[in-house]
Amino acid sequence: MFTTDFRQTVGTFPSGVTVVTTHDPGSTTLQHLQVGSFIGVSVLSDGQLELAQRFARRGVDKFADTFVHRVADGVPILDGASALFVGKVQAHHLGGDHTILTVLVEKMGHEEAARTLLYQRGSLREWPI
Repeated sequence: MFTTDFRQTVGTFPSGVTVVTTHDPGSTTLQHLQVGSFIGVSVLSDGQLELAQRFARRGVDKFADTFVHRVADGVPILDGASALFVGKVQAHHLGGDHTILTVLVEKMGHEEAARTLLYQRGSLREWPI
């Protein structure tokens, strides 16, 4: 009971939608995000709803028809993202049914006019909400 109530309550708070990438083109699991490796975090813009849905699915070519540019250590960043972070994985921490990565950010940027795609109450949402 508490778990369901907690998830529903936390779900009322809108959150940005991100895609985490690494230089390993075959990477599909956390095991490829080793301590010391570079990762990219693309914060999706509200025009990237279809991209968010594609990256959430299994068994599809997530990068098909996706424009990227490469930064530190060949890490791909998604073009059109509202913000980006690039950094080196420092540690892994277990948190419930998640693994939380601590990352030392070495590069960041944002698009001034971009609106961020949101996730709220179990759904992806574009502005206005």
